[in-house]
Amino acid sequence: MRVCWRIRVRHIPAMAACVGLTAPLLFVLLLFTSTQGSLAQSRPQSPKSGPTSISVGPNVQVSKANADREHAEVFVAADPVDPKHLLGCSMVMPSGPIQFQVFHTIAYASFDGGNSWQPTLEETNRGEWGNGDPWCAFGSDGTAYFTSLTSEIRLTSGKTLVRRSRDGGRTWEAPVSLPIVDRDTITADRTGGKHAGHLYINGTPFILGAEEGQAHIGRGLRLGFQLMTSSDNGATFRPSVLRAAFEEDIHWVNGNGVVLSDGTFGAIYYASEHLEKESELLSKRPNGSINFLSSSDGGESLSQTMLVSVTRGGEGIPVLGVDETTGPFRDRLYAAWHDYADDRSQIMLSYSSDKGKTWSKPTIVNDDGSRAAPGVGPDDFQPAVAVNNKGMVGISWYDRRDNPDNLGYYLRFAASRDGGETFGPSVRVSDLPSTYGDGKDHLIPRIGGGGNDIAVSSGPVFDATVAYDIFPGDYAGLAAGTDGTFHPFWVDNRTRVRQVWTAQVKVQGDASQNGSAELAELQDVTGKVALEFCNPVYDFAKKTVTLDAYLKNKSQVMIKVPIKARVLSMHSQIGLPTLMNADNDISGPGGVFDFSSVVEGTVLKPDERTRAKRLEVRLSDVQWPSGTRAPSALTSFLQMNVKVLAKFDSANSP
Repeated sequence: MRVCWRIRVRHIPAMAACVGLTAPLLFVLLLFTSTQGSLAQSRPQSPKSGPTSISVGPNVQVSKANADREHAEVFVAADPVDPKHLLGCSMVMPSGPIQFQVFHTIAYASFDGGNSWQPTLEETNRGEWGNGDPWCAFGSDGTAYFTSLTSEIRLTSGKTLVRRSRDGGRTWEAPVSLPIVDRDTITADRTGGKHAGHLYINGTPFILGAEEGQAHIGRGLRLGFQLMTSSDNGATFRPSVLRAAFEEDIHWVNGNGVVLSDGTFGAIYYASEHLEKESELLSKRPNGSINFLSSSDGGESLSQTMLVSVTRGGEGIPVLGVDETTGPFRDRLYAAWHDYADDRSQIMLSYSSDKGKTWSKPTIVNDDGSRAAPGVGPDDFQPAVAVNNKGMVGISWYDRRDNPDNLGYYLRFAASRDGGETFGPSVRVSDLPSTYGDGKDHLIPRIGGGGNDIAVSSGPVFDATVAYDIFPGDYAGLAAGTDGTFHPFWVDNRTRVRQVWTAQVKVQGDASQNGSAELAELQDVTGKVALEFCNPVYDFAKKTVTLDAYLKNKSQVMIKVPIKARVLSMHSQIGLPTLMNADNDISGPGGVFDFSSVVEGTVLKPDERTRAKRLEVRLSDVQWPSGTRAPSALTSFLQMNVKVLAKFDSANSP
């Protein structure tokens, strides 16, 4: 496809060029500039992005019964039968003197839809390094499951503990002890199919290398993916299936698993080079990848790895969700992670409609912009994803747009009604932020060696440290109840002690192809047309870009009206873009331009072009490049991913 364009900007010479594009249609306005300095970073837009309405209920303190104890690393699960029944889990500091940063794990249950919570289990069967990495799940009959791990100085001596509750988390059976896997997660098959009753526990195994006994994760250990399976609802587990990484410097972090409607188990993981310096973390070159693998035989074997996306310093744990409804996106997989692809951490999402074989190009979900130099961030991080009973995709994350120090954060939430193609504007969920640097921050003592039980240093000397701790843990939680309500689960320090919080988030509407019932009836004809545009002009006073857009039928079929172009994403290195004249009055992703009125007649014939359709986009918070740059450098003035929808009649085509 060829796109002709001409740029006219006051005080900047006019020019013309042709650019080749691929589907979904991607068109870019490039501004020739010899101005000075580094570019402003690409910015997701933040205006109105669709008819989705989100309401957030009051914040509820889940851990109120342990208000004086630090919590971190949380997850939440929703009962598949009872919408009022939820189970949460967290790491929690033990009471009394603490010699080292050891944790217990704890379960909190709610039987009134998340309005109140009570602790029902505290796992104190800990190793030398404590008990951590809690995860929880429900089976199809409401049976609750809780996993955690004990960690020892010799890592392979630790255990993964699995507990079961027949009464939904009120009381718990004695644990089943399994080999240790880091970031243990548990997934129950709730399909009622051939693998009904199966439980899957996946995580990162510790396979000792030449440096046996090494007390840290990293060199000397062979990491990978380990799957442990039970076919009798957690009473017993069969031997593990292992996929190991034998490269010396591979960092492998496993995420959670899901089960598709046919009983296929799927899981996600992140693999990268070891990143030891901040310069490596923020590298512009890909240094890692998000990957997916599955088992279709009840955990007997694992598929080949499928690539979801390459990453740049996205060191967090990726998360996976699945559409369990019978709607238009049944079995669609959703992978979310944070990534440093744009010199700051942003929330990314990709989806798969073919059981993980192929994945969409990642979408930036957070709708904030980069800070002007010399500012840093905002570095948004740690997403959680879930799909409700109407097929609406919800995603939450820790967001720093309102925290200039780039340390504190609020929790935010956004939703998609079109299967992850676009997300509407995010909303703030947490009433108050986590804040740091006011002299009231939490300090953690670490003392080992000498006569203490935990010898973290060799010899009789003491290793004493006071740590400044701002980390909320490796993951957060988000679950969707059977009534469609989303329940985000997060940690913040508003009380000056890190506590677990939740809120009820309700999203109106149903999921539909292309975001609406009207557009769902149309076919994707993006690959059959070319998008061409001319006469782009930027008005400095109004801060608007206007251009003439055309569609050309490059196929051999008749394309019938209505013919509509739907914007999937917008970015700019100059400012925040907003659609000003979309025909459906949406100013962000999901905005639609109807080309039907500029078609001669009722069909667009092969090789025929529409008349011009005028588009207008406003840029706010404009930041022009500054600093020393090559005169030939190009700045992405406006970039939009577009999907074209219409009808075509192959029977009457020449």
